[in-house]
Amino acid sequence: MSEMPLAMLVTNRQAWCSGLKDILESRGFAVYVASSCAEATLLLHCYIPPHVVFTDMLLVDGSWAGILSLAETTPLAVNVIVVSRNVDIDSYIEVLEGGASDFIVPPFQVSEIDHVVRCAMGNTLVRRQLQRKSETARSPREGPEDNPFPVDDDPEMAPSL
Repeated sequence: MSEMPLAMLVTNRQAWCSGLKDILESRGFAVYVASSCAEATLLLHCYIPPHVVFTDMLLVDGSWAGILSLAETTPLAVNVIVVSRNVDIDSYIEVLEGGASDFIVPPFQVSEIDHVVRCAMGNTLVRRQLQRKSETARSPREGPEDNPFPVDDDPEMAPSL
């Protein structure tokens, strides 16, 4: 099954949002835009959550850490990429240790976005595939009435051959 790539941008800064949105759409992504954690919550818990989320370090009602926490509660895997106003090694380390997929700073180069998105999407798709396999393995067991060969844990009850 081929999934349509979905991205979400969480920011109230139009400066980087429109440029990044244009790059992603030119690469075949459908792009949602949210300006707050509250809006992002609604979009992250829709029927099919985005594959990747680009979020500002700071938002009007939260931060990148809040978006990452929200992404961890979605039914399908989502990777979060944090966008900072400036290069800051301490923030870079904090973000990556906090579980974000990447940390980027505008202005964006198309080749940089291609690389970051390719890595994040690849990871998201693998994690979603593993989630689906895990769900299949956890499907409910058949009841005794549905199973012509029930298993009994009592060795004395096992049929003799």
